[in-house]
Amino acid sequence: MRKKICMILRRPWEYFLKDLRVIKEAKSLSELYDVSIFIFDYNMQGKREYDKRIEVRIVKLNKNLDIFPLSIPNYFFTTLPRVLWYDADVFHAHDFETLPIAFIAAKMKRKKLVYDSHEYFFEQFHFKEKLLLKITKPFFMFLEGIFSKYADAVITVNESIADELKRIYGLEKVHVIRNVSEIRNVKNKKLFHKEFNLPADKKIVLYHGGIMEHRGIEELIMSMKFLPDNIILVIMGYGPLESKIRKIISKQQLENRVYVKNAVPREKLIDYVSSADIGVIPSQSVGLSLYYSTPNKMYECISGGIPFAASNFPEYRKMAIDDDMGITFDEKNPKSIADAIVKILDPKTYQRKKRNIMKLRKEKYNWEKEKIKLIEIYKEILSD
Repeated sequence: MRKKICMILRRPWEYFLKDLRVIKEAKSLSELYDVSIFIFDYNMQGKREYDKRIEVRIVKLNKNLDIFPLSIPNYFFTTLPRVLWYDADVFHAHDFETLPIAFIAAKMKRKKLVYDSHEYFFEQFHFKEKLLLKITKPFFMFLEGIFSKYADAVITVNESIADELKRIYGLEKVHVIRNVSEIRNVKNKKLFHKEFNLPADKKIVLYHGGIMEHRGIEELIMSMKFLPDNIILVIMGYGPLESKIRKIISKQQLENRVYVKNAVPREKLIDYVSSADIGVIPSQSVGLSLYYSTPNKMYECISGGIPFAASNFPEYRKMAIDDDMGITFDEKNPKSIADAIVKILDPKTYQRKKRNIMKLRKEKYNWEKEKIKLIEIYKEILSD
């Protein structure tokens, strides 16, 4: 009989469909185990099937109570009974928000517990900006430390966060499962040149992802003032700052050099990424969570086969400098961003970094490698 895995994710249906880490892990584990994912929604409930092998169980929450701190007991006391009712061999918590529920279920049923920390959770910037979160942070970190020590496996997204979790909570081992993409053949289809009717000699610099605060988009736009006219910036995504970004572009008279494009469906994303010459990730250092992060867009650049210029953060440096796939810059300085773009577009430098990317995406940075590690973790804890 196949073992059962109960994943718990505090996301509504719409955002679950965009959570590639959860989906990749569930699909990989479903090859050997029965996988169910508990999510929530305000407008629907019941069971849904995803990818034929994965069952999604939707818990309906009261939207009127979705205000901090009421949102915490609203989610906890609505979801916990449903999870306790489910008969699983492993309870897999995605991020701290679901860890208390998974911990209680695993201990009450004497089953296995996996804690999957997608980021440096309590160092996100809103734990500094919002007073109530700042006050409650020590208590929640205390709980994270206790529950993590009782987990049969702790997983996170990169070595920097793994080292921090081990340091803070005294954990002996934290496994790293990267958010890398699956291997696929790529070809520059010149999609941006076609869409914006650009001459063939124009070089495309791509920012893709959320158009929101702390992403460095304003600094990136200002860097265009220091770059030659043959370099075009495309900002592809959506978010609350889109109107502000368009105003900045207009004010700086960059309408013919900076283009804003809506986000594309996930299945088309790599085709668009591979149609750029380089990717740019100008994240701003507003907290340790971002500082120690590894954004999906960096892995998508690797999957798309394009070098990248990125902020001078630890994990960014490992891939850009140590693995020689990109270059780093001072994220707060538009001139530094521009200089990095010029350097990476130097023909010899560009070809060297592109060769490294095409080599390492097969040898190291692909989901097929991470999938093996994830399955081995599960085989180990279920063999006890």
